[in-house]
Amino acid sequence: MTGSDAEERIVHESPGIRLGVFRCGPSDWRWREVNDIGDVAHVVFGQTSVVIQQEGDRERLCTPNNLIVYSPGQRYRRRLHDPAGDRSVFLALAPALTAELGGLRAGVAPCDARSHAAVLLAARLAASPSADAALAVEETLAAVLERARAAAGRGGDETGARGHAELVEHTKLALCDDLQSRLSLEQLGRRVGSSRFQLARVFRAHTGFSIAAYRDQLRLRRALRRLGDPEIGLTELALELGYSSHSHFTARFRREFGLPPSALRDPGPAALKQLQTSLR
Repeated sequence: MTGSDAEERIVHESPGIRLGVFRCGPSDWRWREVNDIGDVAHVVFGQTSVVIQQEGDRERLCTPNNLIVYSPGQRYRRRLHDPAGDRSVFLALAPALTAELGGLRAGVAPCDARSHAAVLLAARLAASPSADAALAVEETLAAVLERARAAAGRGGDETGARGHAELVEHTKLALCDDLQSRLSLEQLGRRVGSSRFQLARVFRAHTGFSIAAYRDQLRLRRALRRLGDPEIGLTELALELGYSSHSHFTARFRREFGLPPSALRDPGPAALKQLQTSLR
């Protein structure tokens, strides 16, 4: 294939599991062709929003609030949503480990905030030569996989009408495209062509989140990604994401992740261990 603008890098490997980071730029050929996940199951934690259509399923806007499970050999298509392309952290699982977990159902599922933060932090620390870091990474991946298995088993609500699924996708697009939005539920309902009561009910049934919680999680998970940029201050980041102040942002961040944003700007094994402990 020509037009490659992608990178896949394994940052940690232990028996049965590989932890990797993936980047697919907006000009890469993978946006135009059918993709194949490879010969082992994958659990993918997105850092950007991207439209994914797994073989046999409908298109879905997958955001950092989701995890995606792929079966061995599964084919899929991706469509650009975030100008940065497709960026993610993934777990590639050997067949024996997949069997030990009782199997994983392919599809898109909600991902809790601490699992998302823990797997991203594990990927950042995996290159450390420290034995403490290596152990913390392995324990964290085990805890994250248990939660991923449970989330994939629950899945989302697929019993609603097609119109409900489209309503949810339009709402996710509206939230992703304007994280600073202060739209009320009624205003958002008018934007996507729904009553506020129907929108709230259908959105929670399909995504596992209330609309307010979904938007807040998008903001906080964007913050995790942006914390790696030393040029941006925490007050600037808070306002960029729609929080009223540095203190408001810090309080919400600490409540979700158990640590203040300053602790995750240059984290060490102790921070990962604290996150991993909270997953039990």
